[in-house]
Amino acid sequence: MHLNTLQRNQNYLIYGIAVLLAGLFSCKEPAGHSASVQLTVKRFEKDLFSIDQNNYNASLDSLQQEYPAFYPIYFSRIVGFGQVKDSTYRIITRDFINNADLKMLYHDCDSVYANFDGISRDLGQAFGRYQALFPEDTIPEIITFISGFNNGVVTGEGFVGIGLDMFLGEDYRFYPSVNIPRFIVRRMNRDHMVPTVMQGVISAKYETENGTAQTLLDQMIEHGKRLYFLDQVLPATHDSLKIGYSAAQLKWCKQNETNIWGLFLEENVLYSTDQLKFSKYIDVNCT
Repeated sequence: MHLNTLQRNQNYLIYGIAVLLAGLFSCKEPAGHSASVQLTVKRFEKDLFSIDQNNYNASLDSLQQEYPAFYPIYFSRIVGFGQVKDSTYRIITRDFINNADLKMLYHDCDSVYANFDGISRDLGQAFGRYQALFPEDTIPEIITFISGFNNGVVTGEGFVGIGLDMFLGEDYRFYPSVNIPRFIVRRMNRDHMVPTVMQGVISAKYETENGTAQTLLDQMIEHGKRLYFLDQVLPATHDSLKIGYSAAQLKWCKQNETNIWGLFLEENVLYSTDQLKFSKYIDVNCT
C-alpha cells in the first residue's frame, strides 16, 4: 500500500497505534484462573428517582448517607449541580428527577438493565484477576447511575460508577440529539461496558501525569500498557471490544502494520514532542 493511501486512511491510523504497541506486550498469558469475587452492586439511579418527595430533604440526606463517597461527586462533577453544601443543588435535583425526558431516560435504563446479574458476574471475574495482579488493592463497589450523557465510567475512593445511559446501544433514540460522534456511539452498548469499566480502573490507578508522555511513542506505550492489562483481566474478550474498533478496523490495522510504521518513520513523528505534528494520529476529534 502506498504512503498516500495510508494518509487517506488517517482515521484507521489512530486505531492502529494501540494495536501496534499492544504487539510490544504481546505475551497474552492471563493472570491465571483467579477466583471470581463477589461484587457489591448498588443502583443509585433507582434510589434517586424513587426518592420520597413528600419528605424530600430528609430523603436526600438519607441518600447521602447511603452513598457517602459517590454522592458529592455525582452532584458536583457528573451532573454539575454544585456543591452539596449549597442549598441550590437540592432545588436543581428536584427538577432533575421530575423532568419528563430524564424520567424517560431512567425508564429506558431500567428496562435495558433491569437485570444486572450478567454484568456483575463478568465484572466479578475481571476483578478476581485484578486482585491476583494487585493483591494489596481493595475491590471497589459498583454503583450505577444516570449521567445525562456525560460520563460512562467514574472512579473514586472505594467505588466504580457506571453511567448506564452511556451503554444503551448504538440505535438508542436519544443519542443523535446529543451530538455524540457516530464512531463513539458504536461502542455505547452492553458488550463494551465491562472492557470500558476495566479501562477506567487501570487508567485511574496509573493515570499519566501531565508532561510524562511527551512523544508520540511515549503515548503509544501508555496505551499499549493499558491494552496489555485488559488482556490479563479479560482474556476471553475479543480484541475489538477491548480496543473499541470494529472488526474491519482491527483487521485493517493488522494487515497494514508495516506500512503504518513506515509512515511514522517517513514523517519522523515517533520521537517528536510537537503535539501539533502528531495529534492527527491520536486525537479522536480528528477522525
